[in-house]
Amino acid sequence: MGAAWIADWLYRHTGPKKQGSVLGIDLPQLHDNDKVAVGISGKPRDAINAFLGGSAKGGSGLWIVDSSVDSIINSKDVGGPSDMTLDEVMFKFAGNFFNSALVPAGMLKDIAGTVLDPAYRVVQDNSSVDMVEYMLKQATRSLPNKYEPEEGDIPVYRPSRNKPLYNVNPFMKMLTGFNEQETRTAVENEMARLRFDYREYAPRKIKGDAPFANLAKGEMGYSMDKYVLPYILSEDYNNIKTDKQKRYQLRSLINEYRTLSRVKVLQPLVNDTPVDRNRKLKAIFISLPSEKRDIVTERYKHNTGESLYMHKNHDQTTGDYLKGIEYYIQMFGKEDQEFLALRKDVKGSIQ
Repeated sequence: MGAAWIADWLYRHTGPKKQGSVLGIDLPQLHDNDKVAVGISGKPRDAINAFLGGSAKGGSGLWIVDSSVDSIINSKDVGGPSDMTLDEVMFKFAGNFFNSALVPAGMLKDIAGTVLDPAYRVVQDNSSVDMVEYMLKQATRSLPNKYEPEEGDIPVYRPSRNKPLYNVNPFMKMLTGFNEQETRTAVENEMARLRFDYREYAPRKIKGDAPFANLAKGEMGYSMDKYVLPYILSEDYNNIKTDKQKRYQLRSLINEYRTLSRVKVLQPLVNDTPVDRNRKLKAIFISLPSEKRDIVTERYKHNTGESLYMHKNHDQTTGDYLKGIEYYIQMFGKEDQEFLALRKDVKGSIQ
């Protein structure tokens, strides 16, 4: 992987559009491909993945690197990872530990996807807001499991296309151990050419609720095919002169739909059950900056004598998250930058 990263780097710096020298050395032109994007810096995580190792599973990389980046991106300058994040890591580790004994059963899953029903190829979402259920799903994920949406099964969605993740050729995987990759869409090709990182087009993670985060990716995948693809194919986009300008315009459009994807998932609806509404309010509250959230929970406990997280509501749900949001507004104001960013996700539910 390290050699491939170096080869890619050299290819990008030795084409007809190469710019200036590298470390004082003027590299020669070695090819005539003028479609290679230049002047766009790469991501440090890509280099770390290349040289320290990664996973052959599509869509994943070096776990400790990805997890660390997630923690940095989804938290502010202070506060660190939440207890919920640590719980999720702990239960996922336990599930993976027990699943290690079932890894040979993965061959049965490949056989089922080859000779029985293509529905066995669909990768299902193993996340859950119940940590014990989450651990059990992780522990049994190597076993064959037919995708049945009418029974409530949810697939793993991809933010780059409107199609769930699935095993393209399980027979080849069974024989060789390699996963055949799908042909990239036009959107995926353009994002790869302009060196988009996964976190630049995936919706911001919904803390404490991985199933909601997966649904947001599904909404983003739909928007990619429905709205972003026509823009990439349009004359307006193709008439933009430089790759930097194209990247800026494309990223601006993608960011709009990243926010909208979270809105569609987190927006409380009239027909929500009390449990669903409480889940959404909890996800909204947990998304607030941890330092300010701690101040809010401290005030709540001082005023009520109980934990905001443990409060029992009249509808039998747990957690007074709506009151916590109200306290946040009172203490930090509607113009607080973090709140303004969050408010886009809950239009109409927070005034």
